[in-house]
Amino acid sequence: MTSVMIGDKLVEDPMGYIVEIVRETTAPIRKGPATMVDGKAISIEALEERLKKNAPGVYELFDFPSKDEIEPDPDLRFVDCHFILVAVSMKKAMEHKDELKALLAGIGWLGKRQEVSYIEAGGEIGDQGLAFLLFALGEALSFWKVLTPRRVLGADIPQDVADLLAGRGLVTANQAA
Repeated sequence: MTSVMIGDKLVEDPMGYIVEIVRETTAPIRKGPATMVDGKAISIEALEERLKKNAPGVYELFDFPSKDEIEPDPDLRFVDCHFILVAVSMKKAMEHKDELKALLAGIGWLGKRQEVSYIEAGGEIGDQGLAFLLFALGEALSFWKVLTPRRVLGADIPQDVADLLAGRGLVTANQAA
């Protein structure tokens, strides 16, 4: 991506500046337990004991707060990105709305197509987690909607099917939705 003029400001690294805006305006929020082993929730104490014993298993640790662990704030808008929730500070987001829109216009996958998956966006940005945050920011600013398996197919879809579809890319930013 080449340099972009935003008003009278020359942005030499547009993607870096997009990432800066995303980090300033959003925060990932955990949807499930903080610690899991083999897909099941486990207390941090039990996890520590398993680690001391060098017990086998697939360990998952999530370093994001849950929605219940953050202070209620009417400025925050929460966007579901299937794997995580994203908290968007609307005040900060609105401060960057016009410049973000100008920066995004230079990105092919959003400027030329109606829909893009977090997998493709993550490849462009350099991180799928940042893609979720950008998708949520864009939804909060009404640039697009974040489509997830539940949003597309309804709340009755089994969790394992929703997870499979999301893992294969069905978490998208859709400009027409």
